[in-house]
Amino acid sequence: MGDGLSDFGNWAKDKVVAAGKGIANFASSAWNNIKKFGIAISELDFKKVLSMIGKGVLWVLRKFKDAAYSTVGIIVDAILVATGIGKVAQAVFWGLVTGLDVYQLASGDWEPKGTPTWEKWLDLVCDIIGLLGAGVAAKGARGLVKGIKSATQIPKFVKKNKAIMNIITKLKNGASWVISKITSVLKGLKGKWKPLDKFIDKIISFCKKIFTGLKNFVKKIFPETVKLTGKQKLKRGVKAGGVATGLVYGIDKYSEKKGKESSEKMGQSIDNIDLSTAVFDMDEI
Repeated sequence: MGDGLSDFGNWAKDKVVAAGKGIANFASSAWNNIKKFGIAISELDFKKVLSMIGKGVLWVLRKFKDAAYSTVGIIVDAILVATGIGKVAQAVFWGLVTGLDVYQLASGDWEPKGTPTWEKWLDLVCDIIGLLGAGVAAKGARGLVKGIKSATQIPKFVKKNKAIMNIITKLKNGASWVISKITSVLKGLKGKWKPLDKFIDKIISFCKKIFTGLKNFVKKIFPETVKLTGKQKLKRGVKAGGVATGLVYGIDKYSEKKGKESSEKMGQSIDNIDLSTAVFDMDEI
């Protein structure tokens, strides 16, 4: 028994040492890459970056989203380079941010907690704007969204933003274009940071469900107005005219019937009057 515990202790010690060497090697490699890419970051900030990465993929992606709508791009670059992903095009970065929204919507694990569902959908729309290469427009759109206090205000506010309305118009016609875009971007990141790979697989598997849900959401908020052809308008006009004619005819027949009934009643009343004692002034007649 004693030998077994000793073996276990040695095994555990070796594992800890190996893990420590792995972390040290990762940190050294990450620091060298950051310097190689010319990212001006202090050692203190670098330690923060390592701490962020150590908290896991989901935590890192949430920090990316925070950074997307702020001015701390240097930390994002440092994380991307440190993880081995490297400096990426704007669309790739926004692909990660959009992918985060897809994951959070599908899993129900959205940050911050208590965010209304309609706001989550609009957040996704704003991130899609960034995914299409318009980061500045995405920031402007999200600033507008944050001013909306309830779902009933969405049409009034959103109509003011051309970028959001463009996405909504495209989504009404289908979501395959955005699924294709994000899938392509995320697949290009596979193998660059191993912990991210599992998230990418999950995000891609959720895409159809989430973007179909987004399409249904925008169609509900901005329902289609039915445009009639000239023939349809004429047909409806004839039908409406027929209803009106029938209504007028009904009224006329009702009036005619009532008039006849009144005349008959009047005739009966006159017939019942006793004229035997009546005195007539011939001049009045």
